[in-house]
Amino acid sequence: MRPASCAPHYCGVTPLYSFEGKSPRGDPTAWIAPTATLIGDVTVGPGASVWYGATIQDGAVIGARTLIAAGAMVGPGTEVPPEVVAMGVPAKRQVPLAGGPKVWVDHNAEIYRELARRHAAGTSPVEDSGKQ
Repeated sequence: MRPASCAPHYCGVTPLYSFEGKSPRGDPTAWIAPTATLIGDVTVGPGASVWYGATIQDGAVIGARTLIAAGAMVGPGTEVPPEVVAMGVPAKRQVPLAGGPKVWVDHNAEIYRELARRHAAGTSPVEDSGKQ
């Protein structure tokens, strides 16, 4: 689930929970924010990104190159198709990547992948030193 090249804080902070003996799994090219929560038999496809505060529940399948928006909740058994943006609670609205939006995403996809890489490498917990 976690890429070998991920920063230690990313590898150790993302809340992953097994449910009834099944655990989340995903492609090593996917990016999952450290505050996203994955529960149970969840699959995250290649190049997908799951942003801050999102919750993915048991049985959900996230397609390739799909973006799960910050704060979204993907319910149990939901299949989010490849190349869409899913948002909301529950994540029902899906914006397909077709026509003009697809062209925009194709040109900006590397920007979002780089942003995900920057977040994976550059985000770390803030330790409370007791000093204000």
